[in-house]
Amino acid sequence: GHAAARRMMGLGPVLTAGAVAVVSWQAALALLLATPVMIVFFALVGGLIRDRATAQEAALGRLATQFADRVRTLPTILAAYGLPRETAKLDRRLQAYADGTMGVLAVAFLNAGVLDFFASLAIAILAVFLGLGHLGLAEIPGFAHLALWQSLLILLLAPEYFLPFRRYAELYHAKAEGEAAAEALAWVFSEEAETRPERGVVPAAGARGLVLPHAGSVADFDLPETGLVAVTGPSGAGKSTLLRVLASVEAPLAGAFRLPGPNLPATWVSLDTPIPAGTLAAAIADGTTATPEAVAAAAASLGLSDDPHWPGGLDAAVLAGAENLSGGQRVRVAV
Repeated sequence: GHAAARRMMGLGPVLTAGAVAVVSWQAALALLLATPVMIVFFALVGGLIRDRATAQEAALGRLATQFADRVRTLPTILAAYGLPRETAKLDRRLQAYADGTMGVLAVAFLNAGVLDFFASLAIAILAVFLGLGHLGLAEIPGFAHLALWQSLLILLLAPEYFLPFRRYAELYHAKAEGEAAAEALAWVFSEEAETRPERGVVPAAGARGLVLPHAGSVADFDLPETGLVAVTGPSGAGKSTLLRVLASVEAPLAGAFRLPGPNLPATWVSLDTPIPAGTLAAAIADGTTATPEAVAAAAASLGLSDDPHWPGGLDAAVLAGAENLSGGQRVRVAV
């Protein structure tokens, strides 16, 4: 594993350099001088690899959440004729994730390429010095007057000196990806998750130790007894999932929550609520046997009968998929 490769990276080059020093300490010194370059390079690239892996793991989590959310609301999407639009959104997000993956691979190839470059350069320098010594073209201390078997031994051991560095670099990528995945799943195995309170023991209105499906854990929060609360966050962070959990439309994986007020029911109104095409009156009635007076009263109470942005009153047209309605108008019709 990575720990064994790290120990071997510290021990292997020393043993190899010691074996080379038996033949030529100058050749061993030349190999050792390449080590600081490797260490500096690992320090520079290692942080970049770790950050890229963490960002990519987070992007994968968001993509999975968004996909699961679309699958869960697929009937609503189909009813609202929104399948092409949602497909295009997922395509863009999937392409962004693929681009991020290529970025991680680019860093990995850069790491391997630079490592191989310095290793090949060091071996080539040794080969040139040994060749000049055997041809009698230069008197380089430690490289001249060596027997052929001694030069061959140096050239055979030189690649082995850099082998632990290569192995460590390969496993470092796997380690960074594993750590990012473990961090994303830490809440599953934490002691805090094992001791989360059951529903009904939250002392005040709010949530404690809440874990959402597909979105992970949520920071504890309190809710005011009255007023408006805005839930903000990036796309795929779990805002809609949190609201569905608070409305008891969906169950949390763990944790507890309590809404303000004495046993007040919660209502979940989605912006993607399907609205049939036709007229405003038909959309409000939604297939029920409501009387025209009841429909008119409902429209008036919601400010739809005289909405300046949607003229026509109860006869105002509703296009397929409610594409001519704003988000707020859809919510009011759904209510």
